[in-house]
Amino acid sequence: MIWRRSLSVVAVFVAMSGSLLGSETEKRLQVRWGGLKKLAGARQVALHLAEGVRVEGRIRKVTINSLVFKVKKSSNPAAYPKETIRIPREAVSRIEVRGLRGDREQQAGATIATFLGALLGSFYVV
Repeated sequence: MIWRRSLSVVAVFVAMSGSLLGSETEKRLQVRWGGLKKLAGARQVALHLAEGVRVEGRIRKVTINSLVFKVKKSSNPAAYPKETIRIPREAVSRIEVRGLRGDREQQAGATIATFLGALLGSFYVV
């Protein structure tokens, strides 16, 4: 009897972990240049530049004519090394936003807490 409860709890956990951890949907938004200030420091972004280079990192500051950007990864390290650089506004063709820091960890924590709550609840039900 207990193994059946445990099996059902594991099935619920597997279903929830797939829905919480593996469900990243892509959203496309158009944002004005001034709206990029909200992204500064909080999100991991990938910039696609006009010359075909892709750089990943964090936006540090948004000015009228450029982005101050902390490069973590670059498809052309010679032109865009791993450091804080200024990228002109005209050079940016597309920006991909990855998500807030800690989103994945919060979802994993919620999944684990749900699993543990269901597990403990199944053993202490009268």
